[in-house]
Order: sequence, then structure tokens, then C-alpha cells
Amino acid sequence: MTTKVDTSPTLGVLTDSFERSLWAQNRAGKTVTSYLEAVRQFDVYLGDNGMPQVISNVGREYVESYIAKVLATRKPATAANRYRSLQQFFKWAVGEGEIEESPMKNMSPPKLPEFLPPVLTDDELRRLLKACEGTTFEDRRDMALIRLFLDTGCRRTEIANLKVADIDWTLNIIVVQGKG
Repeated sequence: MTTKVDTSPTLGVLTDSFERSLWAQNRAGKTVTSYLEAVRQFDVYLGDNGMPQVISNVGREYVESYIAKVLATRKPATAANRYRSLQQFFKWAVGEGEIEESPMKNMSPPKLPEFLPPVLTDDELRRLLKACEGTTFEDRRDMALIRLFLDTGCRRTEIANLKVADIDWTLNIIVVQGKG
């Protein structure tokens, strides 16, 4: 009688191949970083808690345990991000033939509470614009930035990354590189 030896790799061993695959798919740098961070943190969690790190032995219960721990210590959006990242990792592992089925196959993502960011009142907005009134360079710059935020809904990084070449002075438009 022969015993079949499981030669499946650990999550840690697969991380480099997963990273290479993400770059080959031309994923955004922040996406690659986020996915890899989630896989590495999950791998550490498994090791720290005496759970199997060999990919073929990672079951749904271990993923749920990890997501529950993230929910207990971080914001729900972080847990949802970790969930999606691990989902992509296991989908990749199935595609590579490392596992037959994802342990996340029938899992549902963590529920995110609806969050509405605080909005300035009309009075706060008037005071902000009044504070930017003036004729100095700084006054005019600040007024332009505040109005750009108000008129476009751009993110801070989108405006911070603007270059003079991104402005079409004839059409009075800007070109921004959005998220991703």
C-alpha cells in the first residue's frame, strides 16, 4: 500500500508566482501591493494560529476565521479589501492547478455599513471661500483649489498630481488620472 504525499506548496511559496502573474496582467501597482499584503498577512495569521499553510489544506473555516479577526481589529472596508484580495489569490491558484476549488467558493463578502462622508454646511463653505479671498498668489491658488474640489469632486491625490500640461486653457478643462 502506498501513501500519497501532499506536495502542494504553501501560500508563502506561491506568493512570488502570484505577484508575477499580477504584473503580467498589467494590474495597477497599488492593486498588486494590496493583494500581496492580504495573502502575506493571511499566511502569517495561519502560522501564528497553528492552521495549515499548505494551500491544499486551507479550508473555508480558516479564511472565515481570518476575516472575522480583521473585522474585529480593523474597519469593515479593510476586511472587505482583504476578502477580495484573497478571493483573487485563490481564483489564481485554481487557474494554475494548485487547488481544485477555492476555499472561498461559497463565501460571501463582509457586509459594509453605508458610510456617508461629512459634508460642509453652506455657512462653512461661505467661510472657507471668504478665507481664500485676496490678491496674493497663495490666496488665488487656494481659491482655485477649493473651487476645483467643489466643481469636480476630484480626490485629493488627483488634484495634487495635476501638472500644467493637464490643463486645457482653451476649453477650460483639466485631465485627471483617477483611481487605478
